[in-house]
Amino acid sequence: MLTTEDKNKKKNQDTIVDEWLVENFRNKLKKAAVIVSTLNKPLTLYNSIIEESEDSAKEEIVLHNQKYITVQTFTRGGFLPTSFQEQHIFTIDKFIAWTIKERKDHEIILQCIDTLEKEYAIVVEKDNKIS
Repeated sequence: MLTTEDKNKKKNQDTIVDEWLVENFRNKLKKAAVIVSTLNKPLTLYNSIIEESEDSAKEEIVLHNQKYITVQTFTRGGFLPTSFQEQHIFTIDKFIAWTIKERKDHEIILQCIDTLEKEYAIVVEKDNKIS
């Protein structure tokens, strides 16, 4: 059983990791703004199917639009026309805060970071070919 001191130590360690993760994520999103401006189209950071039935799906997509991050939840497929249930538009800092405080979802952050790292590697590779 953990003592109060051990619990506080673990909480402090978790806070340090969270702070590092947030700062790393913020830096990658700001760097991605440059990539988005060169691509001249939004960058998909995250895409997930929330619900799925035989012929329709409810999906969430997160897009980086250079200045803003857009989170959209929509339904598609089947006999239903595509329709948006939710749409949120955030600045980079507000998106990070929303993800951590409202969603309490580190998984979305990790998936976004993975996408950003892959996209950055592609851009660097293209730059090296041009040089």
